[in-house]
Amino acid sequence: MYWQKSSYSTDAEEAACVEICAVDGAVHVREGDVPEAQLRLGSAAIAAFLRATKADRFVR
Repeated sequence: MYWQKSSYSTDAEEAACVEICAVDGAVHVREGDVPEAQLRLGSAAIAAFLRATKADRFVR
C-alpha cells in the first residue's frame, strides 16, 4: 500500500497526520501515530465524508 498524507503536514507533524491509501476501489484511512488502526471506506462513504468536511460539519 502507498500511503499519502496531507500536503499541509510537515515533517515535524509526521505522527499527527491522517494518511489515505486507495486500494481496489476503497479508501483506507489511518492516523499517522497509530498506523495499525485503519478504516476502510467505500466510494459512497468517502464521498459523504468529503462533502461533510467541505461543509465544515465537524466539531473542532
